[in-house]
Amino acid sequence: MASNNLSPWKTIPVECANYVKDYMMGRAYKIDVERVSKEAGIYAKSVQLGGDGKDVWVFNVDETLLSNLPYYVEHGYGYDSDS
Repeated sequence: MASNNLSPWKTIPVECANYVKDYMMGRAYKIDVERVSKEAGIYAKSVQLGGDGKDVWVFNVDETLLSNLPYYVEHGYGYDSDS
């Protein structure tokens, strides 16, 4: 079941805030970030370049290269809509 099929949320439900906080501040989030980073590195090393100097990497900076953790900390882990 997808979490976005229940309501068009502007924030996460208040009862979920502590779960999000516990995940993002705990060991599981760090492990997930390390795993994604490792997989991205493995993928990058597997790409065959054309050899003509015209190959380019394009990153979606808002989610690919930056952590959302500071935002979540400042906004009640997704619950605070006033900030």
